Amino acid sequence: CTYPNIYVLKYLKQSGNSNSEMEKKALEYIQRGYQRLIGFETKQNGIEWFGNTPPHEALTAYGLLEFTDMKEFINVDERMLKRTKEFLMERRDGKGSFKLSTGGYDRFASVPNKIANIYIVYALTQAGIGNEIQLEYQTAVKTALESKDGYQMAMMALAANNMKNEKDFRQLMNALNELYQKGLNAETSVVNSREASLRVETASLYALALMREASPNIGII
Repeated sequence: CTYPNIYVLKYLKQSGNSNSEMEKKALEYIQRGYQRLIGFETKQNGIEWFGNTPPHEALTAYGLLEFTDMKEFINVDERMLKRTKEFLMERRDGKGSFKLSTGGYDRFASVPNKIANIYIVYALTQAGIGNEIQLEYQTAVKTALESKDGYQMAMMALAANNMKNEKDFRQLMNALNELYQKGLNAETSVVNSREASLRVETASLYALALMREASPNIGII
């Protein structure tokens, strides 16, 4: 439950609606959550729900996103962040994808590889990694466009924007806008969501991508 508190603080900060009592409480929850989350780092680096090996690549990418967002409000161990990034980079297979664990007790372990690969690329770009993952990025863009899947294309639209690749961003957004007219279909998410949860996740990512436009369409958002 740590992540929602980060977004409470982001909202209060960006909207200018200061609330010292709420901010103090959210910060306490974030600090407490951070101390718990760093305990899930494994001996091989990377993250697993119980801190056991092998670590899960997609869950590690999720952790990287969360720790990166936390940095805005609390001190995050930069050495741990570096180890987390290095773990994911070391899992590249040299062909544009990542070597993924198959064991474990959580749904991150059973998500289709194509979606896990896209999610890892998205997370790495959100954490500031760019040129080092050009092969993985281009592979993920191609996979997302071929999928005609709203969840995958929206994640890669955000990644393209992070990579400052306007051509890819435009192509992905055009495909998403066309899909939106028919319905934002998606196979599943990185946590194997279905039904209402999947629709919410897909629409949320699409809305975030729309906000990255030079002139965002507020009506559609």
